[in-house]
Parts: sequence; structure tokens; C-alpha cells
Amino acid sequence: MKLTLKITLLLLGACVCASFHFSPAPLQASQAKPSRRIQLTPCGSPNDSAQALCGQYEVFENRAAQAGRKLKLNLVVLPALAAQPAPDPVLFLSGGPGQGAASSALGGGGGLARQLRRTRDLILVDQRGAGQSHQLACDLYGDDAEVQSYFNDLFPLDKVRACRQELEKSADLTLYTTPVAMDDLDEVRAALGYAQINLYGASYGSLAALQYLRQHPEHVRSVTLAGVATPAMKMPLHLAKGAQAAMDRLMTDCAADKTCGAAFPQLKAEFAAVLAQLDKGAVSFELIHPVSKTRQRVSMSRGVFVERLRLMLYNLSGASLAPLLIHRAAQGDFAPFGAAALARTRSSAERLAMGMYLTVTCSEGAAALTEAEIKRETSGLFWANTGR
Repeated sequence: MKLTLKITLLLLGACVCASFHFSPAPLQASQAKPSRRIQLTPCGSPNDSAQALCGQYEVFENRAAQAGRKLKLNLVVLPALAAQPAPDPVLFLSGGPGQGAASSALGGGGGLARQLRRTRDLILVDQRGAGQSHQLACDLYGDDAEVQSYFNDLFPLDKVRACRQELEKSADLTLYTTPVAMDDLDEVRAALGYAQINLYGASYGSLAALQYLRQHPEHVRSVTLAGVATPAMKMPLHLAKGAQAAMDRLMTDCAADKTCGAAFPQLKAEFAAVLAQLDKGAVSFELIHPVSKTRQRVSMSRGVFVERLRLMLYNLSGASLAPLLIHRAAQGDFAPFGAAALARTRSSAERLAMGMYLTVTCSEGAAALTEAEIKRETSGLFWANTGR
């Protein structure tokens, strides 16, 4: 088996993209398309040139026992745009953990999805516990009528415990882990009639892709990873260094850009001043509620501020706003930052199954952390001392 590897550093110094290509013996048509055992029906946008196909596939919650509760996995197949598709499809593994890949796929014609399906079918499956696959949902943000609920600690312990007790009524939470979910996906692959697949994983999806490769290497033709995380990574230990790298790169890029540098010549000092103010205690400001349009007063701690800022640095649209928001905050006006943070937090809450996020993160990464590691990996970084 031949293996080639290419690694490229991407935006903000915090994202790595890797592509692995395996060269097994060529697939014959008869090998590539065994009989399909999943009934798929047209769905999504009727204007799409290759309309989406939707379906469900049932698996046992307890795969080892092959007995007891069953789960219906939600899936979408976006047919290849080519007239003669390649026999091996692309399986997209979403981030989080907790994002539903299939649930956000309908429409299927834009951006990354269109690129991935140029010559191959694109498969998207809501991993067990996410999307419409027996979602493990936790409402950790309180009443949506109160804007303050989006500026409280990210994981209030009382609400996490209450959610766990509620979810345990309908799920064995020990079975919603990455290795178990990857066996689900391999069963879906076989039921769809594909002998081999190409994996594309982003963020947590990259970890899941590597876990799939570890468990089912004979069914993998290639692997492409973005924002690489590995099964050995102790999530969320790396977040502090990743956030710091992104912020340092943002400072450098702003200083090098004529417009940004002229508008915010003291950005680094202003950021330090904002953190110093938050170190003294929470700040308060008013926001307009996005639904009721009423003005409400909000209190924000340092931990909440740096976590919301970290999320903004995930992509260019958020990072490009950060210099202005930091500048305004340094002048005593935290409302613009609060409004941007509110929009992103509400969007994340709608897209992420927090119960699955906690089940995977706590059992596969956080459980192995030590206080010494946390201190070593976060000391001196702006994301340290978040209160979580």
C-alpha cells in the first residue's frame, strides 16, 4: 500500500490541513457497488441539478450486545455532479462534537459540498446523538427571553447534571462515543453499497475520520483532514494554545495591513487593557434582544469574554471583526462585542447537540486531564482562567 502525505498551514496559524491518499488495487465496478439496503427518497431543493436523497438506517444502541434500544441514523446522499461518478464516495464528518452533518446538508449546491461532489457522491450522516439521530440535546442557556442566559458560564454544573439525568431516561450515555459511532458509519457505508470511501473530516470530524481509519482501514481509499485533531489529543486541552496562536496571528496581520494597522495602531495594548479591566470583575452593558427587541442589561465575566472571542477566531468573518470589537471594548463600550457574541452563541446553541458534545469530550479527552497539564498548557495565555 502506497501512502503520500501533504500538510499545509492555514489561516490564523491555528488550523492544519492534511491529505492522506492510499493506493490500493483499483476497484472494479462489481466490487464498488454491492446491493443497496437503504431506501433513499428525493429531498431538499428541487432546483438542485443532482437532488439530495434522504434516508434512515437503524442500528442497535448497544452494538456489542446487538439487542435492546435501536437508533435511527439520519443520512443524506448528495449525488455526484459528474455524468459518470467515481465508485468511491466522499463521507463528510462534521465538527463539534455534536454537529449534525446530514441535518445541515439539504440544498447541497454551495461551497464545500459542491466541490466534494464534483466527481463523487457525498454522504452525510448525523452521528448518533447529533442532528436527527437520537439527538442528545441539553438546554444550558436558560430562557431565551433573557439575553443574560447567553453570557453565563458555558457549562453551569447544575444544568449539566440535570441534563444528564434527563438524557439517561432515553439513552445509555456510555455508548455515544466516537469508536461506537464509527462502527455505525461503516455499517451505513456497507448498507449504501460502497466498498470503499474517501473521508473528509473537519475539526472533531478529523478525529472521527482517524478513528474510522483505525477501525476500518480496508474500506478507506483516502483521508482529508482540516483543523486536525487526533484520537490522542486530550480535548479541550489544546484550545488555549490554539486561541493564543490565532490571536497572535491576528495581531500580526492587522499590523501588516495598511487599513487595519492605521485604524487600530494600539490593538495589542488595547487587548491587554480589556483583559486587565475584566480581571477586576465582570462588565455590564445593554443589548437589544434579537426577538423581543427590548433593551436588556447584561453582565459578562472575563471567562465568558475570552471564550466568545475564541469562537470568533475560528473563521475569517469572525476574526475580521475582532480588532474593531476589541478597540470599542477598550474604550469602555462592550456592547458591540456582546451583540456579535450573542449572534454566534445562539447559532451554535441551535446547531450543536450539547449532550453529545459533553458525552464525547468528557469521556474521551477531559477525563484524562491532570491539573499539572492544565497549568502547563494554559499558563500565560489569554484563554486561561476561564472559570471552567
